[in-house]
Amino acid sequence: MMLHDLVLLLIIPSLAFCTASLLGELKRSEAALDEMKKELARCQEQLKEATENQVKWKDRYNREVASGQSFLKSEAGKIYL
Repeated sequence: MMLHDLVLLLIIPSLAFCTASLLGELKRSEAALDEMKKELARCQEQLKEATENQVKWKDRYNREVASGQSFLKSEAGKIYL
């Protein structure tokens, strides 16, 4: 048996172990990435709902302000009469 055959016999199992380790790490990383994607989707949905609520409340506020301004104008007109 030649020296390079002996070296190959030592290196191949080590490479196989490293490859298996890397594949395991890749699977864990993919699973973590999937969880992050799910969390991102949940956050995006919450942001969408919050934005919709903000628009609703802003519209309501603007209507209330407009109503209050109309009331004040009508009352101010009564005072000057």
